[in-house]
Amino acid sequence: MRDKIIFSVTGKLQELLLREDKINLDKAIKICRAYEQSNKHVKELRESTSSTHTVNKVTHHDKFKKKAYQPESKRPQTRYPQSQSKTSYNTQTNNKECNFCGYKHERKKEKCHAWGKTCHAGKGAESKNISALMNVNDCDVRFQLDSAADVNTICKRYIRKEQVKPSTITLRMWNKTPMKPIGEVHLKLINPKNGDETMATLVVVPNGHMNLLGLETIRRMGLITVNDDRFIAKVETQKIGDLGEITLKVDENVPAKTLPSRKLPLSLQDDVKKEIDKLVERQVLIPVTEPSKWVSQMAVVRKPNGKLRICIDPQPLNTAMMREHYKLPTLDYVLPKLANAKIFQPTGFKEAYWHVKLDKESSDLTTMITPFGRYRWARLPFGLKVSSEIISTKAHRSSWRYRRSIHNSRRYHCCRLWSYERGSINRQ
Repeated sequence: MRDKIIFSVTGKLQELLLREDKINLDKAIKICRAYEQSNKHVKELRESTSSTHTVNKVTHHDKFKKKAYQPESKRPQTRYPQSQSKTSYNTQTNNKECNFCGYKHERKKEKCHAWGKTCHAGKGAESKNISALMNVNDCDVRFQLDSAADVNTICKRYIRKEQVKPSTITLRMWNKTPMKPIGEVHLKLINPKNGDETMATLVVVPNGHMNLLGLETIRRMGLITVNDDRFIAKVETQKIGDLGEITLKVDENVPAKTLPSRKLPLSLQDDVKKEIDKLVERQVLIPVTEPSKWVSQMAVVRKPNGKLRICIDPQPLNTAMMREHYKLPTLDYVLPKLANAKIFQPTGFKEAYWHVKLDKESSDLTTMITPFGRYRWARLPFGLKVSSEIISTKAHRSSWRYRRSIHNSRRYHCCRLWSYERGSINRQ
């Protein structure tokens, strides 16, 4: 424990502990406490001396501010002691404008509140603060517009005592130090430029702090705008993607079959007709008037969100369909690829099968009969035994092009494109 104390402290205190020849735990604790108390007393003495100098500085400044220059031989003798006048002169000389914070203080880095900080609210900040004048309690108050602030703040001198209500929140300043506010008020803010009014909750802080308007208030008053529509490119939600055109192949030895239409409940007929009309409008389904060799039945499925899904039920057609025999990825294949992966992003394919077009001959094979007539699929329908293999092949080839052009990896599985990244999360 003694060694841990010695090696955990730094600076002069560590030197004092290492100077002792025979030191035990009790002696080390006494030295640390004595060093802490002495530093505390020195700090109090410096603060008291600094406040005395400030008073002398103001007195001398007011006294001799407007007096003209006189030769040294004709100057009147000051009534202050020589040592006190010299001290005041040194204080005025040391209190110069700081290059870091922009305020005047002693030329010590400990006195500068912006020293060692990445960003600060001093006068020396590179960015120019944007402010707005608001009328509060029949008084013009200048607020700084801070889009990073979660609350509004106002100094105590602008608020009447009876307006302040208790507050339980704790503010965290720009340098991460906590501050307990005096209270909070709910007042009307009036913009004198255009007369706009809004009610806002303001946190009351001691005098000397900055009056701030947070993001919610300045957006509500129109002092700042956030262009949400420019965050991402415009996406056409009704437009179907294009992964190319395919040709379905069937075994010519299997005879073609034509199935009758299934009965549809009266409660579903109107909804099914509307859904079919939408698919025709989007050119997913095309009405058929000429005879067809293959005619399959329609299947209607009610989705969890209440919408209908129109599918083809091609049981006879599937017996004649020739597969591509593409191996679909399984969990046993995908999980080892995700070793040491820390960031995951799933991307779902909306209406994935419809991204693949069918040529005219393949489209004729997918003709289905409904109570409202026959329709053929212009896009790859859900229900064919080759649909999952075709869309997986297309998705893998498309994602492989992205994987070669970017650092992260992508895997397609079950109509989901999984993006993942190995390595440091902070780097991403």
